[in-house]
Amino acid sequence: MNLEKRKKRFLELIEPLMQNLESFAIAMAGSRDIAKDLVSETVLTAWQQFDSLRSEEAFLSYLFTICRRAYYAGKKYKLNEIACSEEEIDEMFKIELNVDDKLDLQYIFVELGKLDPEIKEAVILHYVNGLQHKEIAEIQDKSVNAVKMSIYRAKNTVRKNLRINTDQSIGGEKNEQ
Repeated sequence: MNLEKRKKRFLELIEPLMQNLESFAIAMAGSRDIAKDLVSETVLTAWQQFDSLRSEEAFLSYLFTICRRAYYAGKKYKLNEIACSEEEIDEMFKIELNVDDKLDLQYIFVELGKLDPEIKEAVILHYVNGLQHKEIAEIQDKSVNAVKMSIYRAKNTVRKNLRINTDQSIGGEKNEQ
C-alpha cells in the first residue's frame, strides 16, 4: 500500500475512535495534560506499526493495547493517583452531568485509583469506554471470565469503600453537633 493510501486508511480507522481513546487516557492518567501525551504517543506508535496490524476489525483493541502499554511504561504516569477535575469528567463522558453526579464521579475515581492498575483499567474500559468483556479480555490478554470477575470485585470494593467513607463522614458530623 502506498503512503497516501496507508495514511488515508489509518485516518479513516482512527478518527471515529479518538474520543474513546482520549476518554480512556484521561481516566487512566487522571490528568488531561498527561492524557494528551499518552494519546499522542499512542497515535504515533499506531501509525509507525500500522503495517503490523493483522485485522482492521482489531484496530480498537490494537489502539487500547498500545495506550495501556505506554501508560504502564511511562514513569511520569502515577498508577495509583486519579483525581479527575469536573472538566476532565465532562470531557470523558461527553454528556451533561449535574454537580452532584460530577462530585460522585470524582469520589468514584479516587476509589478506582486505589485498585490494582489492571483492574482499574478493566473498569474504565467497560464503564467509560463501553467495551464488552470480550474486547477487554483481548486488550488485557486475559480470559473473559477473569475480566468479568475483576470488574465485579472492583465494583464491590468501590461500593464498600464509598459506603464506609460516607458513613464515617455522616457519623463525624453527628458526633460534632
